Amino acid sequence: MKIIDEQDKAKRILKELAGYYFDNGICNFDINVEFNSKALTITIAGDIEEEPKSFKSLMKDLSLPRQIDIDEYYNALLGSHTHYHDDYSLLGEAIDEVEGKFEGQRLTIKLVRKQ
Repeated sequence: MKIIDEQDKAKRILKELAGYYFDNGICNFDINVEFNSKALTITIAGDIEEEPKSFKSLMKDLSLPRQIDIDEYYNALLGSHTHYHDDYSLLGEAIDEVEGKFEGQRLTIKLVRKQ
């Protein structure tokens, strides 16, 4: 897979994650991106007083198995949302692993997409 294609997918994934945080009123958050020949790892964390009502649904969507055979189709759709939405199944089917937690008014999501 070309590195430029994977970087484009990384941008789309970042847009989806940032959109979720903004949609839930989290306007101050940190993003860490690790991109190498083995995987893309993104960690996003921000402060919010209470766990978003949609967080459990988000984690369920992000935990769906990756669908490699239709990866390019998902890539075309990822990041295309321009308004609030609550279906992140496409993102879940574009990644391999996810961890999420809400602790001490901090919402953290870490996801991995293997090359």
